[in-house]
Amino acid sequence: MVIRMIFHRHTNNRKGQTLIEVLVALLVFIVGILAVVRMFPGGFTALQQGENVATAGRLAQAELDRLQSMAQNLPAGIFPVSDTFEDDPANPDVAANFRRVEGECTVIPAPADNNESIYMVGFGPVDSSMPIKVYSAPMIRVAYPTDGNTPNAESYKNNEYSIDYASGILWLLPQPYDRSYRATYSYWMQKDSDVKAVAVVGSEFTVPAGTESIHLLGSTPSGFKGIVVGSDRICRSFEQLGQAYPWSSDPYQFKLIDANMGIIHFNPKGYGYKDGGSWSRPFSAYIDYTIL
Repeated sequence: MVIRMIFHRHTNNRKGQTLIEVLVALLVFIVGILAVVRMFPGGFTALQQGENVATAGRLAQAELDRLQSMAQNLPAGIFPVSDTFEDDPANPDVAANFRRVEGECTVIPAPADNNESIYMVGFGPVDSSMPIKVYSAPMIRVAYPTDGNTPNAESYKNNEYSIDYASGILWLLPQPYDRSYRATYSYWMQKDSDVKAVAVVGSEFTVPAGTESIHLLGSTPSGFKGIVVGSDRICRSFEQLGQAYPWSSDPYQFKLIDANMGIIHFNPKGYGYKDGGSWSRPFSAYIDYTIL
């Protein structure tokens, strides 16, 4: 009886030690597993970041390749602009940021099968709520007569003009139709004994049919002391027609076919047109527009 009890106790002790060993081993295993598992999120994050960097590099290279392919169409600049929305009473100062593309250049394309000279702007999406401005290359300034006579504007070419800096009068080749221009210049203004230059950027004005001269400021303001010599830059504006309107003989025309994509049709008469005679540069258009 004694022997059996001793054997029974010995057997129970062996079982207890085995269970403890298993529990300890299991605890060590779980701690090790947890340590390894905690390493995975960092590894996944590093892999995701590496993939993001690689994707960004591919996209940047693709954009560089695209810009290189359109080098002759690149704009003069892309500038950030803001528009403040005041419709939300809770956030009256919330501003949406846009970018203004200015001076994107294109030679008037050859007409396609539908007899339209088609061009799509290089950046987008275009903000269709903002106007698209199309204008010519800067016109060539002809020296103003110094003998006191008025210029012979009838002898000018389409891309030529002269200006009397003292009076602010601009002289242009008369045409049988109205045409619009945009001007950038500075003029002198005197107030009391103070004379300062006033800058004007992208001012638009219309010259009526048959007219050969016009004042840059519309009229002579009080205190006007003349245009700053050499500050003038005159461009011919393209007229925007409705899609249903037919083209006229004036090559300075365009139609906006898709305002969001920035698809423009130019008057096909502009293809190969020489605005200054056979020697002149290719007929080109410069485009200003806003992108989201």
